[in-house]
Amino acid sequence: MIHTLVGQAIGYEPANADVLYRNAIPSQHIESIAFPRDPLYDRFPGLPSHD
Repeated sequence: MIHTLVGQAIGYEPANADVLYRNAIPSQHIESIAFPRDPLYDRFPGLPSHD
């Protein structure tokens, strides 16, 4: 993860990372879930297109 953050900070493209959790994420830790055709989803241009 640190390599992705440093790479982004110094301008390397593309910068991405996969984060995998082995345990369930408690519901109180989830702020929102973005779905295709949702304005929040469209804020992340790297996600698959919904068309």
